[in-house]
Amino acid sequence: MFSTEPLTDRFGIAVHGIDLNEPLDDETVHALVDLLYEHRVLAVRGQKLHPASFRSYCSEFGDPIRHVRSLGRELFMPEEPTILPITNKTPGDGPLAQGAAHWHTDQSYDARPSSTTILYSIEAPKQGGETGFIDMVAAYDALPTTTKDEIEDLVVEHQYGPGIALPEDDVPTASLSTQEQRDASPLVQHRLVRPHPITGVKALYSPCATSRGIVGMPLEQARELLAQLTAHCLKPEFRYHHPHAVGDVVSWDTSATMHRAALIDRATGPDDSRLLWRISVRGTPPRLAKAAS
Repeated sequence: MFSTEPLTDRFGIAVHGIDLNEPLDDETVHALVDLLYEHRVLAVRGQKLHPASFRSYCSEFGDPIRHVRSLGRELFMPEEPTILPITNKTPGDGPLAQGAAHWHTDQSYDARPSSTTILYSIEAPKQGGETGFIDMVAAYDALPTTTKDEIEDLVVEHQYGPGIALPEDDVPTASLSTQEQRDASPLVQHRLVRPHPITGVKALYSPCATSRGIVGMPLEQARELLAQLTAHCLKPEFRYHHPHAVGDVVSWDTSATMHRAALIDRATGPDDSRLLWRISVRGTPPRLAKAAS
């Protein structure tokens, strides 16, 4: 059986002693899923994975999603369409290099958003390149009761592209460049206070990155409220910044977190190179669904 250690004294947990190239039994998968939901961020250390092994592990948490943008996928592994490479080893400093350097929730612009995102670190810089996380359950729990009552039934409109409540220091995501991409990302709605689809625990859901308004509320009032909630979530006590090590496989519960990639310059050599594989999934982990049926 594996061992664990906390990533911080607030949230996040690391796992040692598992080889994800090997088939995982039901007990191990259920334990990993439980750790993810309890601690929000789960880091499995010391891996050396093939693309098929990485995809197989990610599939234990849900159905892999092909990202709406290609972001250089064709340069690295066109045979694995659900794996999105994130690297600073290509020319330029765009989203392929930076990941998403703004606070956001993956696929919040989809009617069926992601449930978990997983990053596998193949190359890691000696300094920088972290992924920051916010515990949105803790942020919700810390709100005054009056605020919780005010926002309980609010519904936020989301769409891919820069939201209306991004913090000033965020680097917003690029807008979609083709009509085909825009057609694939219409305006969708999600509750602002969103119960976790598996555990039922309430969390604030993605108030900034892709938010375009609140149903039934004037735009400026919605912008002000979402910006206030975003500022609350960004308090240091709700944050953890994960320094990726080679071999880390880091998963996070997208229903209960926001995250962003640290800005990083174009690589000049092995000491400052970053290469991550990324997969987002949606839905119930298959073995949980099977056990419940």
